[in-house]
Amino acid sequence: MQTRIIDLLEEHYGVQTLAVIPVDGYESENLRIESDSGRFVLKIYRTGSRKREVLMAENDVMRKLSSRRPESFSMPVSSIGGEELVQFEGGIVRLLSFVEGEFLADVEHTDTLLHSFGRFLAGMNVEMRECESSAIEARRIDWDLQYAGNSERLLPFIADAGDRGLAEYFFMQNREVVEPHLSELRFSMIHGDANPYNVLTKNGEVSGIIDFGDICHSPLINELAVAATYSMMDKADPVAAVRPLVEGYSRVIPLTELELKLFYHLVATRLCISVCKSAQASLANPQNAYLTISEQAAWRLLHQWIRINPALFEDRLRKVCGYDSYIRDTLADDLTRRRQHTSSALSLQFATPIKMQRAAFQYMYDSRGNTFLDCYNNIPQVGHCHPRVVRAGQRAMAQLNTNTRYLSDIYNEYTDRLLKKFPPSLDRVFFVNSGSAATDLAIRLAMSHSHNRGVAVMQYGYHGNTKLGIDISHYKYNGRGGSGKSASIVEAELPDTYRGDFPGNEDVTAARYAERLESAVRASGLNVAAFIAEP
Repeated sequence: MQTRIIDLLEEHYGVQTLAVIPVDGYESENLRIESDSGRFVLKIYRTGSRKREVLMAENDVMRKLSSRRPESFSMPVSSIGGEELVQFEGGIVRLLSFVEGEFLADVEHTDTLLHSFGRFLAGMNVEMRECESSAIEARRIDWDLQYAGNSERLLPFIADAGDRGLAEYFFMQNREVVEPHLSELRFSMIHGDANPYNVLTKNGEVSGIIDFGDICHSPLINELAVAATYSMMDKADPVAAVRPLVEGYSRVIPLTELELKLFYHLVATRLCISVCKSAQASLANPQNAYLTISEQAAWRLLHQWIRINPALFEDRLRKVCGYDSYIRDTLADDLTRRRQHTSSALSLQFATPIKMQRAAFQYMYDSRGNTFLDCYNNIPQVGHCHPRVVRAGQRAMAQLNTNTRYLSDIYNEYTDRLLKKFPPSLDRVFFVNSGSAATDLAIRLAMSHSHNRGVAVMQYGYHGNTKLGIDISHYKYNGRGGSGKSASIVEAELPDTYRGDFPGNEDVTAARYAERLESAVRASGLNVAAFIAEP
């Protein structure tokens, strides 16, 4: 193969080759050429991998950029016959000038360097916004953030269920938050892949960029979002790390408020596309390290990202770009409005209440930019806003929303699937709309079946806000404003194995507390219909 490459370079370009060195690539086969007339990059595209019209459009853009800054961008090299694209063994080759510099991936990311990165990207985008190409505008490539749905279908390639759910959540947020605003954004031709192995540096500043293979016509903000994504990888404080990059870019091309609003979600979308493509590539070509080079770093950043309040990220970037703070202290007004229409009996959790705005899995985000780990908020088993739960709810509400008085397929299907989780003796289902209703119905069923009226309850339990639910909730009847325990209630002590009366062996502790409950039931003289406890 090397011999054929050497012959091709001499025949078509008049280049006397000294060495042919393979370089990592994605869609093309890349070779660094050492010759008597300097260094070049030879790119080989197999038939069908790229359209000739797109390659010509890439050349036009690189020629325009390189004509002004030859040290920063590759220049297409014409063959002896004046061709920039040469047919070669069932494919196309093109020769590019070599851009010198150290990869951004191999140098320390100082604020000065990242600021220069932002300025460089913006300067490039200023020139690219003048470029036009019907071939580029017609492209629909997977790496273009506006076509994130192309990569969402790759979610099954992610082996870990938790990771898969995280990516699925951010794809959902892209559909909900970003896609409705696409038509309002500024579009331009962009490089599309300013990752650290495409960006070159010299003397502590970004000096060039290579590989225009992902060039596309896309929202302008996507250029910066892609660069920001890679700049934040493996940083202890991603928000602080991205500030100089955004500041440098906005000095040249000021960002709009809408672009800043969507920025958080665009970063997440890029990460999700990356991990999905890497998961697919790992199965198809496990030997190519270049295809998965940033996969682990992307996952680490995704797990950091879910802990960052979107409002905090937006507010920090607004300040960098010269806008007023996004965060407002509206607590007093919010409390006044609530008290106008809500009884004081419906209490707030803290003396200084928290105003929540969003949630994701185990995290909740407030209006001041804080992120909370939710251990208390009646969190569903799969967490807040799980994408599969949201999607199922959306589908159901878009098709049918009715009560149980009518026949429907979904009713019987859900009943069948639910009962398979229980022992055969539990073969009937009552659907209700809340925990309070479930408690109330369960107690009434027990009383009806047993003809008894007593209920054994656990200390500190809460079982709902119906009349019966309050009567059997120690938390309610024994708390402030409670009416006290009714005569039909017998209390069980909370079996505390750590600070209770019987610390130590759990089996012994359980037996002792059970004996106490038996004694309490006998002393009460009640015929007990049910025992209820919060697990």
